Amino acid sequence: MIRTLAAGSYRLYSCKKDPKTGKRRNLGTFGTRAAAKKHEREVQSVKGAGRMLSTVVEWANRNNGVFSMKYRGGDAYDHFDVPREVYLQYLAATSKGQFMNWVIKPNYRYQTRTHH
Repeated sequence: MIRTLAAGSYRLYSCKKDPKTGKRRNLGTFGTRAAAKKHEREVQSVKGAGRMLSTVVEWANRNNGVFSMKYRGGDAYDHFDVPREVYLQYLAATSKGQFMNWVIKPNYRYQTRTHH
């Protein structure tokens, strides 16, 4: 979340509120809105490496070409031979579920994970 400050700069806040304080965390102040947006995307992709910001995907990761993921409240899958570039595109995707349906599922062999 980006807010314009009285001084004309832009401040980036976390989307979630801190349960202890009830306030959003300050993630930085920037001279331009473009710089704040760029940092927001970087923060989201870093978070995405361990925890997806998605309403459909609970978690996802890639290790040795195996893209593993779990749907919220559903099954977990291993997708094989997924290139690093495709995984990075997944992390940058606006809709993780749509990316799974259009790019990962139809193009890469997969199996249901026996343990989550």
